[in-house]
Amino acid sequence: MSAPLIPVIETERLRLRGPKVNDLAPLTAFFETEGSAFVGGPMSAGATQTAMLSTIGSWALYGYGLWHVAIKATDRFIGWVGLLPRADKPEPSFAGAIMTADQRQGYALEAGRAALSHLTGQMNRFAPVTYIDAKNEPSLSAASQLGFAQEAADEAEITLRYVGRAA
Repeated sequence: MSAPLIPVIETERLRLRGPKVNDLAPLTAFFETEGSAFVGGPMSAGATQTAMLSTIGSWALYGYGLWHVAIKATDRFIGWVGLLPRADKPEPSFAGAIMTADQRQGYALEAGRAALSHLTGQMNRFAPVTYIDAKNEPSLSAASQLGFAQEAADEAEITLRYVGRAA
């Protein structure tokens, strides 16, 4: 069962939806690896479960949050995308990740475009911001391809603002 407060968005290959219980095992496996370092990991199974539950809570409290990204044909969970509330930042952060085995297939851009279209259209969040580790070159490249432009930077982090879909 998917969380009822979270809108479902479909693309040609993907479904952006609420978390499901079956998503927890692959999410936990991902967060136990060093590949999760740029997105808050590694973390324990308990911390991963709490993070997944907070995704549902974010939608309930704020009316926005992270979608779980699944392959539409099979509903297999492959990552997440959306707005992440950040207590340490002045605005929520546009964020996302695709599981290591599913990277380099265009899923991040496909999911990112769908989420941004929904956020900037139906949800009236006209200029989402993203905060990316300065060493995370794949995410910086994806953000640029999605239409984010640098707003500020320091040695550790780059702040980018959505300015519109890139060509």
